[in-house]
Amino acid sequence: RSAERTHSAVSALTALWVRSADLVTAPIGVPIAFVAGVLPISGGGGFGGRTMAVVTALAVHAGWLYGGTLVAGVIASVRKVREMGRRRQRTARASAAPEAASARAAQR
Repeated sequence: RSAERTHSAVSALTALWVRSADLVTAPIGVPIAFVAGVLPISGGGGFGGRTMAVVTALAVHAGWLYGGTLVAGVIASVRKVREMGRRRQRTARASAAPEAASARAAQR
């Protein structure tokens, strides 16, 4: 149980920690990181045994994997929407500044 909760917490922290330019990749990185973490501890003998152990681990923990991916996706989406809003406000302010300056010059 503890490992599953940790996975969700790590997914959330990853989505909060990722750079703004990489927000789209945050939900994609969660399942890849899960597989990379399961691979060394999966056990199994040989290539076939290890592959089956990884597939079994993915199947057993699929709910937590989907949940963690969903958490990361929601957090990254909210961050992206907020960033787009801030960018839009900066653009509006930048375009309003020259207009205000020309209006003041016209009043003089």
